[in-house]
Amino acid sequence: MTTIEATRTLPVDPKPADAAIAPAAVEQVPAESALRIWTHRIIALLLATGMSIAAFWLYTRNNDFPYYFHPDEFKKGGMLMAPDQPRTFAHPGLMLEAANMLRLATHAEIESDLQAAVELGRRASAGMAALATFTLALAAFRLHGYAGLLIGGATVALCPPLLVHAHYFKEDATLIGAVGLTILAAVLIATSKPRLWTQLLAVLLLAIGCAAAGSAKYVGLAMTAPALIALLIAPNRRFWHAPVRLVLFLAVAGATFLAINFRAFTWENGSLVLNPGIQENVQWEVDHGMTGHYNLALKIPNTFTLRIARSDLMPHVWVFASLGVLWLIVRHRISRAGIVMLSFLLAWIVLLSRNAIPIPRYALPITVLAFFIASLLLSKLVYDMQLRWPVVGTIALVVSVAAVVVLQGQRCVNFNQQFLDDSRQRLRVWLAGNIPNAGMIAVDSYTGLQEPGDIVRFPDTPPLGNIQIPMTMYAADIASDLQGLADSGVEYVAVAWPGYMRFLDPEVRGWPEGSYADALFNRRRAFYVELFAKGQVAFESVPNPPTHSYVNPQVAVYRIKHLARPGTPRAVPQRQPPSMWQRIFG
Repeated sequence: MTTIEATRTLPVDPKPADAAIAPAAVEQVPAESALRIWTHRIIALLLATGMSIAAFWLYTRNNDFPYYFHPDEFKKGGMLMAPDQPRTFAHPGLMLEAANMLRLATHAEIESDLQAAVELGRRASAGMAALATFTLALAAFRLHGYAGLLIGGATVALCPPLLVHAHYFKEDATLIGAVGLTILAAVLIATSKPRLWTQLLAVLLLAIGCAAAGSAKYVGLAMTAPALIALLIAPNRRFWHAPVRLVLFLAVAGATFLAINFRAFTWENGSLVLNPGIQENVQWEVDHGMTGHYNLALKIPNTFTLRIARSDLMPHVWVFASLGVLWLIVRHRISRAGIVMLSFLLAWIVLLSRNAIPIPRYALPITVLAFFIASLLLSKLVYDMQLRWPVVGTIALVVSVAAVVVLQGQRCVNFNQQFLDDSRQRLRVWLAGNIPNAGMIAVDSYTGLQEPGDIVRFPDTPPLGNIQIPMTMYAADIASDLQGLADSGVEYVAVAWPGYMRFLDPEVRGWPEGSYADALFNRRRAFYVELFAKGQVAFESVPNPPTHSYVNPQVAVYRIKHLARPGTPRAVPQRQPPSMWQRIFG
């Protein structure tokens, strides 16, 4: 079937690889057909723009929670507040530069307001996540027309884990925005006509996307591998097209990376050199990723991020993927774009299996790509149905989009509500009303009890009075074991999932093995296992479903007074604030 024939068969959804987007197609069809092609392109751009605006609105709901509800946002906010915009480059510069551009564009007055600075950064993160909706919707349109745009765009815009991390002034959402741009460019290259000028435009976009990914997080530099695969398998009309594409890609990617991270470099004796201290910070971050998070390390390789991503995938995503795979088996065909998309997913799975840090947010690229690829698999089925049986295909499209909006939309609403109704605030209210003034409670720092609570949004937050709270990073560190803690006079223990989960995961260990840190890890693990086995639950808040982040974490208070041995001398722990090391690196 030719391009024109396909357009006549289904006017509302022309064959995208030839008619809907491809610039080369314009030169091969009559003027009226070219007009229809550009009309479809403009409609697609408008739909993708509308989806990204709606996603940005959704990602910025209830994002005014206190900055200290996340252990790391205040460092970013502090750099954004400073007039000279300092950078440590523990992470590359894209996220902070995007936030600074937003500050300049909006004339935001944040120099003396850390909360305002962090909220500004959160809006920048939301903008980068919305960019992923825009680019991936267009990539899906390129592959499967309006079926791809509507199903794929809605799936990404309403991806619940993406919504969660778009609420934080952290690098994760920025990385996804850059990855989305890279995927769009890779899809354009893999599906474009073998004309050099059209491919070079796509190569420019691919280079910018890869540089942006590497400037969001250093691990984003790994996007170079699937990008090179796209360059290698792109169609060629002349033998020298491939090397020209490669040279252009490397040159533009390098220049873009330098431009985004310009604060890391200075001119010295006619040469571009790293500023003092930057190389050490970069090396520290690389070593951190390979050796673990402050003496907590995953074995390498591991399945930690893969398990987190799998738990984040909703049932309908598996259904979408299964239907799409069955259709591919029936058709006995996989496209260049399919190979490229698979290479992106496999690159992240392999790369993150080498990550030693047990932090769930690192799984976000795998999760978002899994959602998106499942939507592509389904949209290919729906697209083919539209070509063969237009009425049935249209019904399938409506049902598919409705399923995404209802199922994922409901979870997004749930997650947004969790940002407003946080378990740590409820814990504070419960403690104020149920623990006597003379009572003593040991806490994990992730319970947030060392901070004043959400006093801006909830000004009637009750004070904790004279409740005695010995402060350490982990409740397990107050005494040598649970029995010793009970004997010391502590009556309750409050714990939070972000803290204790790392001691209960089967793939996490103390590092280096055989060291004091390893022994400390084993003691902490034994403490939490015994606490959950012998403690009496006095209060518990379990999110349904969990976000695998710092919002509304699972928290619980266990009563251990019954474990104290009669007549044991009480060595009462003293209340002390957490150290700066604990506050920053917890």
